[in-house]
Order: sequence, then C-alpha cells, then structure tokens
Amino acid sequence: MRKHLKDDISSLHISLLTLQPMAHNLNYNPKYEPCRNQVQVKWYNISDNIIEVMAFYRNKKYLSSKLTTGDNKKRT
Repeated sequence: MRKHLKDDISSLHISLLTLQPMAHNLNYNPKYEPCRNQVQVKWYNISDNIIEVMAFYRNKKYLSSKLTTGDNKKRT
C-alpha cells in the first residue's frame, strides 16, 4: 500500500490523485483569500509511477523482440 494512503487527512483520494482545498483560510487571512474557493489536485510519487510505466514498456519491448529474433526457429 502506498505510504500517503495510510495518512488520516481530510482530502479525497481518487486512485493515485488527491483532491484537496488550495487554502483553508480558517482565520480569514487576506494573504490566502484568493485561494479560498479553489481546489488542487496532487499526484504524490508521480516520478515513481513514471519509472514503473517506463520499466513495464521496456520489458514488454525486450520480451517481444526476443521472441521474434530467433527463439522460434526450428533446431535440427
């Protein structure tokens, strides 16, 4: 299980994406007022997921090329 999914937080998890408010602004600080009504989407560990996908396709390409280069030839 992914490390960030074990946390007790008040945001919504959709697969690997997290939806959360941009700024809660509970004290009505004018600095955070423009972001009060906005939602942000975060993808934790995006680099890990990209590396996993690249490795999957690299292995798939390697296996398919290995099968077509001569392993299927009849041996006499």
